[in-house]
Amino acid sequence: SLRIVLTTLLVTTGAGATRIIGGYCIAWIIAIAVYGILLYRFLPGTDSSTGPDDHLGRLFRMSLALAVSGASVTIYSHMDRLILGYFSGMAEVGQYAVARNIAEISLFPVFAAMMMLRPALASRYSTGSVAECSKIIRKTLRFSFVSGVLFGSIFVVLGAPLVTMVFSDRFAYSGRLLVFFVWVIAFRSLGAVILPALIAAERTKLYAYLTTISAVVYFALSLYLVPRYASKGAIAATVISYGFILVLGLREVFSIYRIRIGWRPLSLLFRTILAGVISSGITWWLVGHPPTNWTVILWALLISVLYLILIFLFRVGSSSEIRSLFTNLKQTKN
Repeated sequence: SLRIVLTTLLVTTGAGATRIIGGYCIAWIIAIAVYGILLYRFLPGTDSSTGPDDHLGRLFRMSLALAVSGASVTIYSHMDRLILGYFSGMAEVGQYAVARNIAEISLFPVFAAMMMLRPALASRYSTGSVAECSKIIRKTLRFSFVSGVLFGSIFVVLGAPLVTMVFSDRFAYSGRLLVFFVWVIAFRSLGAVILPALIAAERTKLYAYLTTISAVVYFALSLYLVPRYASKGAIAATVISYGFILVLGLREVFSIYRIRIGWRPLSLLFRTILAGVISSGITWWLVGHPPTNWTVILWALLISVLYLILIFLFRVGSSSEIRSLFTNLKQTKN
């Protein structure tokens, strides 16, 4: 929040790029300091039966694996724009970056749930409550996918009008790229559960392997696809590499937490996609020509309302299940 406030303040006051980056760094320093104080204040002491060295050793091993995976994820975050800039120029990078940032913002409900999922799973897994962990993961996967399909449905129909309304007609290409980012949103919505689930089970080394191999795959695909298809090639490389993590990562998570995939989960997946297709299809039919003013917000609300109604009618989820999920996420077991 502090980064958003400082960056917005500097942009609105006409500050240059150097000052904006400086404000961004200052916000990070303040956040790190506050986080360090909170850790020092609330972090529990070590158990005398195990000793501090055991705790520090486990923490170091987990942190090392997470550092490796974090370096790999950095490739996803920045290498795409560097490769795109090298082969296609800065104008293409700018349009691509706008579309990518909008796609990232649409994942905020999923990321918020994942921040709550990690301690909820860790506290239960450490006490042997694997069945309860399994139930929470299944519900979280459902919530994440429902959220991802909602934003995907909006971007498929109204991606370009939304972007041009916020920025200008010069960014219409970014809006069209959002249609392709729908695949990234869907994959990341499902795959977001992998990291907190593996951390809770202390399988961070496995996640480091997955992200490292996926980063290599992404880099190789980008070198082939970006020169040929520009931004669409970068998106395709991202989708394929995320698909690698999604398939192998979820397989490990399902194995660790003893989650079985039957007809009901597949039916829920199909009904969620069907709700998105119907709601976006009805809106596309009603809109006719793409809206060019603030009415695009009303059309986006129409898609959202239709989609949520269908989610309840198709029995994909209910308000009571959502409340139950977040109640469980907020509770930790000692």
